Amino acid sequence: MPISPKPDLSPLPSPCPCLSPLPLSQYHRLAGRRGKKRALVAVAHTLLVIIYHIIKYRVDYQDLGPDYFLRLEPERQKRYLVKRLEQLGYEVQLAEIHAA
Repeated sequence: MPISPKPDLSPLPSPCPCLSPLPLSQYHRLAGRRGKKRALVAVAHTLLVIIYHIIKYRVDYQDLGPDYFLRLEPERQKRYLVKRLEQLGYEVQLAEIHAA
């Protein structure tokens, strides 16, 4: 009896190609810290909350955009990026750019 080949268990490029930018960015933000399974559960919870509000209040879905979490707390993002560069061995000095 021949042995069947192993099934292809390679990961998908994204958890779901139908996700809008907000849940997809939430997945990528959480997957690195919490793991892929927990990130999927968190995204599922977010989608259920979104669906609940759409049904309850009879409103259209308004996507907040892929950079919503970056716009939410820019200081936190700045600290994180500075910390990452310092971990990679760079010395970082920040200076604000003033528009003319």
